[in-house]
Amino acid sequence: MKRLTRVSSAETPAFVLVLSCKPVIITLTESLLERLTATDGRILRDRLLCGFAVRANEQSRTFLIAASVKGGHVRMMLGYWPLMGVEQARSPQAFERASA
Repeated sequence: MKRLTRVSSAETPAFVLVLSCKPVIITLTESLLERLTATDGRILRDRLLCGFAVRANEQSRTFLIAASVKGGHVRMMLGYWPLMGVEQARSPQAFERASA
């Protein structure tokens, strides 16, 4: 199943083709999250920090850390945008607060 989603910024093309079997990997920025139109709960992964992602819903943008533990997938919520900025969510302190 193929869908077109508008996620334009200086680093990404105007439209990203989203295939249901492959994750979307882009550089997450404040301006990208402001203009993001995805509202179906899709997860956008960050190109700069492995495991860092954002889930885009209709009402919120949620920062996540995703990892594999003992063969299973684990996702841990870090916080909500705009209460937490992209750089703040990428910091090691955000992960420490979420795992405590």
